[in-house]
Amino acid sequence: MLLTVPLDKTIEKINIIVSPSASVFTAMHIMSDQSIHFTGIFPEETYPIVYTTNYSTNNKWHGYQCHSNIIKTKGSQNLIDDLTFTKTDLRFLLINKKFFEECLHKIYGDIDLKPIHTSIAYHLKEEDIDMFLNIHNRTMKNVKVPKEEIIQLLSKIFEEPIMDQLPFVKGYDLIQRATSLMSNHLKDPILIKDLCRALDVSIRTLELSFKKHLNISPKLYYKRLLLLAIEIELRKTKEDSVTNVINRYNIYNHSRFGASFKDYFEKTPSDILKLDIKDNPFGWNERIFIEFSEYQA
Repeated sequence: MLLTVPLDKTIEKINIIVSPSASVFTAMHIMSDQSIHFTGIFPEETYPIVYTTNYSTNNKWHGYQCHSNIIKTKGSQNLIDDLTFTKTDLRFLLINKKFFEECLHKIYGDIDLKPIHTSIAYHLKEEDIDMFLNIHNRTMKNVKVPKEEIIQLLSKIFEEPIMDQLPFVKGYDLIQRATSLMSNHLKDPILIKDLCRALDVSIRTLELSFKKHLNISPKLYYKRLLLLAIEIELRKTKEDSVTNVINRYNIYNHSRFGASFKDYFEKTPSDILKLDIKDNPFGWNERIFIEFSEYQA
């Protein structure tokens, strides 16, 4: 599950635009005038290549401090942990994994590909950033990009891995452990004091860490994570009852939950359940990943 967690006190609109075609190579553009934490798991069959257009000194990728002209990927893992501050402008190229490996074999021959793309960050020269943006813009307009151009871009990206050059932000490992625990306890929510006990830190330490790195309290972050998870399940479920869905999350005060949900999404849980088009206003349109799993090299 991929979650888009707004971090600002007042939630602004998040624009998620996806190219019309989603065969083996597609694009996505995420824009918002706010700070966002992207967290969760990418589908196994999808390989993302990510560029942050509006670079900020607070941007972090898996806890590593990023700088300009960095291309971010998932490497050999499927996790995403992307932190953008002040203004979010992310451009994704999403490649079917089999097609991606087919392109790499064209570049490097019949060799073990794992050592080539295990890094999760690469430096890209200014002129090659222009190539990335050009391909992204054309893909967003549903203009077919020749395979040769995709291969050329990938060859430029994987020339310069820089993971060993990026500093890991001190103290961010606590954020990673805390958010991981929160994600694992969505259907059996735990109190912040119990979360701190599991992390072996004081509540004050956790609050200061969240304030420093995410500019949000752990309680509010957990609440937003929970609301997003329930909203996604309401879109996906075949249930005809909101109560049946939220009961799976051990929520007992339904009226308070309903008020929080409407305040967050500007729709009630029943509104989401009745939607004909199941798009999440603060999440991802999972339909873009469907065709990726069907590609045969």
